[in-house]
Amino acid sequence: MPENAPAGAEIDGLWRALYAGGPIPFGLTGVVTSLVAPLSAAGCPVFVVSTFDGDVLMVQSADYGRARELLGEAGHTLV
Repeated sequence: MPENAPAGAEIDGLWRALYAGGPIPFGLTGVVTSLVAPLSAAGCPVFVVSTFDGDVLMVQSADYGRARELLGEAGHTLV
C-alpha cells in the first residue's frame, strides 16, 4: 500500500499479480510471450518477473479484471 512506502518513494499506482505456476521446463520457449502478447495487443501494461518455479505478471490494479479476461480469451486457464 502506498501509505507503507518510505517517505519520498516514487509510487506508480497499485499492481496485482497473476502467477503462471510451474515448474516450467527450462527449455520450453514462448511461455512469457503467450502471456504478454494478448495484454500488449490490448494496451494493457504488464511487468514480468520470472523465477525458477514460474512467471509472475504484474498488471495495474485497474486492469486486473481486463487482464484476466484477455488471458482467458487467449486460451489460458485461470484459477
